[in-house]
Amino acid sequence: MKFNSICSAGFGLLFLIMAACSSDQREVVPPSDSFVMGADLSYVNQLLDFGGQYADASGTPQDPYALFADIGTDWVRLRLWHDPLWTRDIYGNAGTQMYSDLEDVKLAALKAKNQGMEVLLDIHYSDTWADPGQQELPAAWARLSLNEVEQKVEEYTYQVLAEMQAAGCLPLAVQVGNEINTGMLFPHGALFPEGSGTANPEGLRKMLIAGLKGIARAEDAFGVEIQSVIHCAQPEHTDWFFSTVFGNAPLDFDILGVSFYPAGSSRSIADMGNAIRNLKSKYAKEVMVLEVAYPWTLDYADHNNNILWADDLINGYPASPEGQLTFFRDFCQEVKSAGGSGVIYWEPGWISTDAKTPGGKGSAWENATFFDFKNENRLLPIREVFGEF
Repeated sequence: MKFNSICSAGFGLLFLIMAACSSDQREVVPPSDSFVMGADLSYVNQLLDFGGQYADASGTPQDPYALFADIGTDWVRLRLWHDPLWTRDIYGNAGTQMYSDLEDVKLAALKAKNQGMEVLLDIHYSDTWADPGQQELPAAWARLSLNEVEQKVEEYTYQVLAEMQAAGCLPLAVQVGNEINTGMLFPHGALFPEGSGTANPEGLRKMLIAGLKGIARAEDAFGVEIQSVIHCAQPEHTDWFFSTVFGNAPLDFDILGVSFYPAGSSRSIADMGNAIRNLKSKYAKEVMVLEVAYPWTLDYADHNNNILWADDLINGYPASPEGQLTFFRDFCQEVKSAGGSGVIYWEPGWISTDAKTPGGKGSAWENATFFDFKNENRLLPIREVFGEF
């Protein structure tokens, strides 16, 4: 693994730069030359509970955490929902537990760390998916005022990290929100308040600062450094988003995170590189791609409609194992050449099983995973890229 030399106290790692925002900010260490290769494995525990099986390239069954460690995965990204009762209730009377709640995340984080991988915790601050299309308050916070939610964000962030520290799985990095282009914790942190066409970043800034304070409290309490991350979807939105959120008062955090899905972007792989160069130059912070994916086939293994289809392809990169491999290799090379600090592939383990999501039973992503459902869920050639960076 690339990070064997990192001390167990955590955070002599990569990506830290002195942020020029206040005289009382915490001291950080210089970035290293390492390039992070990561995988979001948030679904894996649930899939294992419902019959999921994974195999290496030769067809030998493998534990997925061990398998991803073996191919060279540095970071495992895990999403955290506040109180996702629906992930249990979707199974009716057969439902016995929630997924992507704190207990599930602690289990996944321990499994990842036991295989020598670090953890990026992706806190959604919601009971369900948080993305540019929705940023719902947790039900438990629905009647709270802006100031009360602000306090909850700080305390919740700290308490989550305290529980993970007690369980022996403190994350290396923490996202304050997920794809928050339009804000978070609506209506309090909405970047565009209801009925307004004008951006109002103050509510969002308050929520971000509260989350960052929670991380800083954990750092002080546990004597470690935790990388803090703010996440925007798609490169074409990054300059406007971060300039709006920063305004004249930069925030004290470590990593600018970006998603890149060709289907939802008007930008090319080369444009992604240009966006990274611009962000690094403008804000003097590390930049990571937190989500990216590409299909290896247009076939399907179940009746859950797949998200990525023919319209989502890029010229020169067919929906084939080789096309997926070439896309990911070229993409990672562009990110690294532009000065990016790493790439995390979104849900490469979301294979088809009897697990359920709002879309139904099965997977909406099996054609974009690292596993060939036509051949015993064997690991696909895209695995090679993890060993190349």
